[in-house]
Amino acid sequence: MNNIYKSNNNKVPTDFATEGALKDAGFEPIQSSEDWPRIARTKQALLKKWTNSIGFPTCIKNVIEKSVLNNYQYHSAVVKYKIGLGSEGTQPEVDLLVLANKKNSTKESIVIVVVLDDGKDMEIVQDWLSKQNDNQNNESRTDRLEKLYESLDQKIVDKNDQSIRYLLLHRTASALIEAERFEASSAVVLIHSFSQSNKHFEDFNTFLDPFNKQTNNVVYVGKRKDIDLYLAWVTEEPEFL
Repeated sequence: MNNIYKSNNNKVPTDFATEGALKDAGFEPIQSSEDWPRIARTKQALLKKWTNSIGFPTCIKNVIEKSVLNNYQYHSAVVKYKIGLGSEGTQPEVDLLVLANKKNSTKESIVIVVVLDDGKDMEIVQDWLSKQNDNQNNESRTDRLEKLYESLDQKIVDKNDQSIRYLLLHRTASALIEAERFEASSAVVLIHSFSQSNKHFEDFNTFLDPFNKQTNNVVYVGKRKDIDLYLAWVTEEPEFL
């Protein structure tokens, strides 16, 4: 059973691979399904899969082992982890923040943001911005969007294209933000799909354009502040569905 922790208001310590570091930082381990935090029903399959695996789930492991990231191993993960964007507004969260370190080393790490492809929250940037007045905190959606773009690069995403999915934009920026904080060499955005028809894969394709795009493959997108960015779409094994 994997080491998976409930999120709290603390940041994951940069020395997370040191024994006891996460518990010392106040992160409570999940022991069973009864300990799972309040989470959307559609996301419970994701959490169950990662909790009951040993290391990366098989479908994820198979993809990583044939990629340039094959020297990294699963260490732990945090559910519903909040990503700070340096603002006073609501801190958005990611479904699952996965921490991995290089085999035989506790110092070299990568950050993996796992996104569940459940069709939820997949609105395009234009529609997301149109809900500006629904935001009751001190931060406007326009300001938040600018912070996300600052974390990315024009070569990675075109800020003038409002047809891309906000979720993919935010999760990609989140992976880079956390990787920079960890001084990690790489950041990965991994779409864990539970759809055998690869529903929403076209949205992923649009976001990746013009990079090489295919399922069950790690794609190198580019470098941002000396951090290598990778994206991957991995389809869950049929027998688990």
